[in-house]
Amino acid sequence: MVGIVIKGMDFQEAIKNYTLLTVGEGLVSQMPALILSVSAGILTTKSSTKEEELSSAIYMQFTKDPRVLLFGAIALAVIGIMPGLPKIPFFIMASNPWRSLFLYSTKS
Repeated sequence: MVGIVIKGMDFQEAIKNYTLLTVGEGLVSQMPALILSVSAGILTTKSSTKEEELSSAIYMQFTKDPRVLLFGAIALAVIGIMPGLPKIPFFIMASNPWRSLFLYSTKS
């Protein structure tokens, strides 16, 4: 009704726009909950193993299998390609796992 009456859109255009906005809002509002859940899971898992610091435990998890860094770099690059998102920050963030993977592979 808002799109039709106030914005002057036809019915199909209003449904398309507001459905897209509703789905996008739902996805965006769930991101903080996902980040919080992942961090709580990391801390809970870490508290059960007392032999090392959190930073070294996370480092060991990421370097145990180099495919983890590769997957992270590819995921960030794909997000950077998506229209409407800033490309430079995502490409810079994608280059960090690539560099880490390169340094890890030359170190081994």
